[in-house]
Amino acid sequence: LLITAAPAAACVTAAAHVGGLRASDEAGNYEYYRTVAPNLVEMIVDLGGGLKTEHLLAHGVYLVDVYDTENGAVLADTRYVTGDNVSVDAMPLPTPNSEWVANVTMGTSSGTFPEEQTHTWGARAEVELSGCNYTTIPGTIRYESDGDWFVEDMLYLPALGIGVLTAFTDEISGRTDYPRLMSLEALVN
Repeated sequence: LLITAAPAAACVTAAAHVGGLRASDEAGNYEYYRTVAPNLVEMIVDLGGGLKTEHLLAHGVYLVDVYDTENGAVLADTRYVTGDNVSVDAMPLPTPNSEWVANVTMGTSSGTFPEEQTHTWGARAEVELSGCNYTTIPGTIRYESDGDWFVEDMLYLPALGIGVLTAFTDEISGRTDYPRLMSLEALVN
């Protein structure tokens, strides 16, 4: 299977999900996105050396499943999955200046546990990527369970149906800002 970048003649659209799209940041890291089912987007972060983190995201933002792989094999004790008590169809598309709180059941190799997820979306903003302007909706998702918490900041790009993480904060490590998103390109098989 040969995957190459499409010509840069046009701005990337949600149609790129068929063959996939690649987002790159200022540090040279890549994330790959593609639609795998209605309202479900697969995001793969290539960590190098055969290591990857694979995500299944409802509407390109809500975590359904995540796990690490090495050379294609799922690594033990890395799976974190949302239970079936909240359906993908019940998860709203992000909209400006809105909030959605979900009480979900999460599963890991250690068992299941309840988790409250608070999704807060801000005002529309614009960003330029690969010479194209995209509307974004900045968002914050707070995950809390049994007093433990972490927060993900992201930019949701409605035209593409994906959210790109910009920062991670937890009670132990504090805030980590991710390198700034620099470019998007459609991939063709």
